[in-house]
Amino acid sequence: MRKVYASSFYPKCFFLIFFGFFIHQSNAQFTLSTAVPGGVVYVSDTEPGVVIFGVRNTNSSPIIITDLSSYVEPLGSGTYTLWYHPTAVTGAPSAITTANGWIQLAPSGTVTATSNAVIPILSGLNLTIPANTTYRLALEGPIHGPYYGTVNSTGDLFSGGGVLIYAQANVNSPTYAGIFPTLSSTFTPRSFYGSITFSPANTCIDPPTPGNATASVPSACLGANITLDLTANSIGTGQTYQWQSSPDNST
Repeated sequence: MRKVYASSFYPKCFFLIFFGFFIHQSNAQFTLSTAVPGGVVYVSDTEPGVVIFGVRNTNSSPIIITDLSSYVEPLGSGTYTLWYHPTAVTGAPSAITTANGWIQLAPSGTVTATSNAVIPILSGLNLTIPANTTYRLALEGPIHGPYYGTVNSTGDLFSGGGVLIYAQANVNSPTYAGIFPTLSSTFTPRSFYGSITFSPANTCIDPPTPGNATASVPSACLGANITLDLTANSIGTGQTYQWQSSPDNST
């Protein structure tokens, strides 16, 4: 964040409007959806499946993935879980276990599909991807799930909001599907079919402590409401602070 100075004659409500506007802008969510594949399949009629794909954050600041949707048909109803690997992001993936460096997020609970559609699978996620970093994601599904795009059914890249979803045989992170968790049977190239929702990840900072003003809170985080009050006998003689959150979250 950067500080913007204004004369103390400006009313305090101007600060509130100014601050709230920029925080709203920096807190905006973005949903990145893949293309509709030309063919959709699942791994097995008898064993749970998984689709593994890369996501890259090209922004100059971290993002937080909060939600994931996926194509589901009634046959694929059940529990879904998201795993991620922060370092092994290309080539053939290892078996999806913590021993291999995979990290498990909370499972979805039961997902019930009533028709063939992309529906919300996981919400309330808190997966932070640092700036200019690729993570490999693995969406674990039940028997008959998850569904995914077949070979050459889509392009190999989907992008938006400074985030990339790799697909098919993209050399940066090719997409695989297989039996969960051993990957005893795998198929590639494939494509994740769905969307991810993310927002900028802002860290908290301490407000300035000028001699002529006091802040209403001890620290400022994304989405916070903050007021600054001038101290006694400072009207017309001091300065007020206004905070502006820049698009790249720079300070």
